[in-house]
Amino acid sequence: MSFTFGGIRENTKAKDLLKPSDILDYVIEDHFDEDEKDYFIFLLDKFPAEDKKQLILKRIRDAGYRSYKVLVAVDCKYKEEDLKGGSIVEFMMTHRSGWRKDIDCAGTHCRAIMAFGCAMYSINCSADILTGDFYDDQMLRPYYYMGHEIFKYDTYVFPVDGIEELYPTIKSSSNSVNYKTKFFYSQVARMRKTPYEWEPMFLSSDPKFISINSKEEADKVFRDNMNKYLVAFDTETNGLKFYENHIHCLTICWDGLKGYFIPWKYVDVKLFEENVMSCQHRTGANPKFDLKFFWQHGVSRRVNVTDATDRLAHCITSEVRSGLKPLAYRYSPFGGYDIKLDKWKKQTKCDDYTKIPNDILAPYATMDALVTWRIQCELWTLVDEIDRNFPNEKYPEWTIRRWYETQMMEIYKEICNVEYRGIYVNWELMEKYRCEMVEDLRKKDEELRKIWGVDKNFNISSTTEVGKLFEKLGWTCCGRNEAGVYLTGDEAMGTWSREGRPGVDLLAEYRTEKTSLGSFVGLDPAMWETHKDWPEWLKPKETTGWLQYIYHDEKDGNPEEGGSYRVQQSYLVMGTETYRFIGKDPNFQNIPTRNKYAGYVKKCIDTPPADLYTVVGSDGKEYNLAEFELVYTNEGYKTAKECFANMRRLQFIDNDPEHPAVLRCGFDKQEDGSFKKPDPKVWFEV
Repeated sequence: MSFTFGGIRENTKAKDLLKPSDILDYVIEDHFDEDEKDYFIFLLDKFPAEDKKQLILKRIRDAGYRSYKVLVAVDCKYKEEDLKGGSIVEFMMTHRSGWRKDIDCAGTHCRAIMAFGCAMYSINCSADILTGDFYDDQMLRPYYYMGHEIFKYDTYVFPVDGIEELYPTIKSSSNSVNYKTKFFYSQVARMRKTPYEWEPMFLSSDPKFISINSKEEADKVFRDNMNKYLVAFDTETNGLKFYENHIHCLTICWDGLKGYFIPWKYVDVKLFEENVMSCQHRTGANPKFDLKFFWQHGVSRRVNVTDATDRLAHCITSEVRSGLKPLAYRYSPFGGYDIKLDKWKKQTKCDDYTKIPNDILAPYATMDALVTWRIQCELWTLVDEIDRNFPNEKYPEWTIRRWYETQMMEIYKEICNVEYRGIYVNWELMEKYRCEMVEDLRKKDEELRKIWGVDKNFNISSTTEVGKLFEKLGWTCCGRNEAGVYLTGDEAMGTWSREGRPGVDLLAEYRTEKTSLGSFVGLDPAMWETHKDWPEWLKPKETTGWLQYIYHDEKDGNPEEGGSYRVQQSYLVMGTETYRFIGKDPNFQNIPTRNKYAGYVKKCIDTPPADLYTVVGSDGKEYNLAEFELVYTNEGYKTAKECFANMRRLQFIDNDPEHPAVLRCGFDKQEDGSFKKPDPKVWFEV
């Protein structure tokens, strides 16, 4: 909530200060009939022109509506172009009309609201969902429900596009109709339908929040909720890096009705682990984040999830957002439940959850887990419905749900481990290449200045300055940008290279090397303290490249050698519309391959520090097996370290009549250097 001084909000913009004469009556049409059971609201995003108003009213009447009101979400006229650079959500809230008073009229509650365009922001107080998210009205439900916990609506919302988009032009002979107009027509017909095919689960039961205040209470909660069908959990932390930050609280839900807020200091790690793994299904809104924090805080790596709401929502449709906030609007009656907490954080400028008083944090944080539980159930119902109504014609056994459970989630669980382990990098090699590349760039910079006859104040990295220079030199124009300056992209560089323009090939190499250094190997402003000879024009304002994400684990590997260095990257599993992976923080998928500096970058990626075991075949040939490599045993896959602890040399037997091609636990080395013959019953299949 913004502060108010003299009736003017602190965040009000000059264009928002309206004269009293600008305030208009928000009621366009009052056609309420107290004798009718069903009453509806059509909430417009702006005051309509008379011709468009008549088109909308005619459509409503022709659809058979008998009791309704047509209202405007704001109390003033405005132009969309005036809001550029500002927040449309803020404007819709600042100038919200009194339309909410009409949700109840003469004892009749509004059955549904049709929200036109950004009028939906006036309902939701956010832009977490958009009209376009509801276009798929065949497989998905093109409406959502707003309950009474947050805004006290208790009604359905049917989104359509804004008035200007529904009727962009109106001709004298016929009305222009586009796909948005057709969607509006179908929504008008659908909203009057009785009954609606969906309502949120437990609609008549309000959620309960239980704060745990001791370890004994927490232990009892875990013991009382063993072997449940579904558990949903979430964490609040004091930062985003699992290897640096810590968990403040755990929120957890087993039934969709009661949510528990448990300060982490009260969590018995082993009991929590036992409880979670006893449940048939385990889910979260973004459980990769929570799992990595759990593992870092002593929870066993065997703890993993079977489901993730964001991934199942993405399987159902990859074209809309699948975060917890938009899903809360679509699949629960609690959309916008965290808006008040977000306002409190903005007002106090506090983003550290450990500093938010528990009496303020607990209700909202607990809703994360409770809403996630309900969303998971709603998504299961929806995906099964889609699989029934729209079966795979070629391979009917391959349902969306089967693909999600057997492919996506199996990969998801492995990616959790990959992210936790991180990508090892060779710190010393990175420093070596960094110094070499800085020196090489300095030399290229000096050479280019000599070739083009420019002084030290000329910025070779600036495409604008370079474009102006090339025009001044009379080079061929290969296009101009909006400012009228020569374009100097790859196409233009290729043209100038073919023309033999001086320095072009060197400039292309300079740019590639500078990108490889800044985007991958990385630079840090603090390095200029120890490298006084490095050029100032290369100094970044902040840390760049992989340096932003490197974690120095002093205990990992060989502590005597300083431990290990890892880049803790993140992946959105099958996160694109085509279900490819999205890598970030950093994106290892965009490492260059074809330039001479690609080798520099790739060589910095290292293998994990590991002991080696020697495997000897019956022909005497030796093989090295790293401790983290997997071996298939009669107990499933195990790492070499787990299988062959305290041994270094293993015998490979290929003529065992009972178990051909097996790896026997070889010869355990004795104190005198000799080897003890292994138990022949212990074998490992390769």
